[in-house]
Amino acid sequence: MPKKIRELKSMLLKAGFTSESARGIKTIQYTILIQWSDEDNCFVVFLPEFTNVMQPCTHGNTYLEAVQNAQEVIELLVETAIEKGESLPKRQKFQAIPVLQAA
Repeated sequence: MPKKIRELKSMLLKAGFTSESARGIKTIQYTILIQWSDEDNCFVVFLPEFTNVMQPCTHGNTYLEAVQNAQEVIELLVETAIEKGESLPKRQKFQAIPVLQAA
């Protein structure tokens, strides 16, 4: 297990999470919205559950880079919330956007 994950798992345990939920640290799931920005000439990332963070909160020159940066930001936000004794945002279920079928 990577060192960062071990440290985060330890912090979750100290914050009162059970060892069962802390084991699932890699599966903490939050919504990541990524869209292309012509203005910024890159992919910008929004984390809608984290309402206390300026949005977009990160970016990437490629879609993959945007996803990786988003994951890193989520880890940092969770770690910071735990260190400050703040509660983590609840996951939300967002309505799916219908996909248009080509004629």
